[in-house]
Amino acid sequence: MTILTILARESDGTEGLPPFVRKVEDISGVRVIRLQGPVGKAMAPPPDDPSVPEKPPDIVVFRGSALFDFTQATDCDFVTVALLVLSLRDRLAVRARVGLINAPAELLAELRIAKLESMIESFASETQAIQELGRPTAESQDERSAQSQS
Repeated sequence: MTILTILARESDGTEGLPPFVRKVEDISGVRVIRLQGPVGKAMAPPPDDPSVPEKPPDIVVFRGSALFDFTQATDCDFVTVALLVLSLRDRLAVRARVGLINAPAELLAELRIAKLESMIESFASETQAIQELGRPTAESQDERSAQSQS
């Protein structure tokens, strides 16, 4: 199971999660992915894994924002940033956002170096993150208005 399949899951919970994910919760329209242990290289599937398609499916079930909780995570590296970028791309496709809580300073520095800090937001608390990420973006509000008028 990859980060993108976790984001696309229909529901939250703990069943069938990879070792680097402690729990997935849906809170106020935000998918909270609680990471644990070594993340980064551990999050990336082996290159020869036959269960991982070359191109992720275009099916997106969960359409909300994603919040990654790093409270119990260790060993973040640049692979973590790459996987967050994949998550961002997936969320942007449905006009949602990606946020982080309890991210280690090294990861935040790597996001700054990659000039991604404005796209992958870091929050001081889970409450603040849920409030901010749970708000619809202006684009998604415009899209809903256009759909209701048709």
